[in-house]
Amino acid sequence: MFIIQNKLSVEHNHQCDPKTIELAPKNLRLPQLIIDKIKHYTTNGNLGAEQQYKLLVQEFPQYNIAKKNLYNAIHKFWEVRIHGKTDAATMLLSLLKQREDDPDYVVIPRLEGPANELTGLFWMTSYQCNDLWPKYHDVIVYVTTLKTNRYEMVLSLFVAVDNNYKTRIVTQALTKYENQADFNWILQCTLQASNNLPPKVLFTDNDPAIIAAVQVVYPQTHHLLCIYHLLENVKKKAKSKLLR
Repeated sequence: MFIIQNKLSVEHNHQCDPKTIELAPKNLRLPQLIIDKIKHYTTNGNLGAEQQYKLLVQEFPQYNIAKKNLYNAIHKFWEVRIHGKTDAATMLLSLLKQREDDPDYVVIPRLEGPANELTGLFWMTSYQCNDLWPKYHDVIVYVTTLKTNRYEMVLSLFVAVDNNYKTRIVTQALTKYENQADFNWILQCTLQASNNLPPKVLFTDNDPAIIAAVQVVYPQTHHLLCIYHLLENVKKKAKSKLLR
């Protein structure tokens, strides 16, 4: 049996689900009152997205504040604050341009002080965010490199192994320091970018700052230490005794 449709009525003849209405794009658009508040928090208060979200939800309970719209507004005002042609500004503006072209591209900068010093930069391509992390977040290796660039910033890489046994970088970040506060910030960024999807198993080195950060931000994650780093530490500490 075949059914042939020869007429289409575009008239909406039933009530919409309240949840659907609430999540419609036009109803998620932030009003100017909230935009002005975000601008103030960003340019004058130097507040991050999570801090702003908590404040805005308390101050404007009558509005449905989508985090994605909040991030977009914050990034727009970050651009206003960046001045000069430094390498940091160039890199950040380049990433923000990609974020503008691709709504799923995640860029989370951390600018501090009156000079807007870039002390942290987390980014995730749309492919990493929508495909790699959701598929391969079960087991992640978190590695850091220090003093491998002219600014001596710490490069953080989150690496997974795909179904073809190939290593895939699933997200990355740069930070000025290698302390627990910076590792806390990076791990929180991964949750922010992945809609609270932490790794089930995480391998790291035995840096006490990383270990402490994982316990705070990924409390449900099974944390393991890489055997390579353990062996390297054994070699360093036992070398003098073994050569006797």
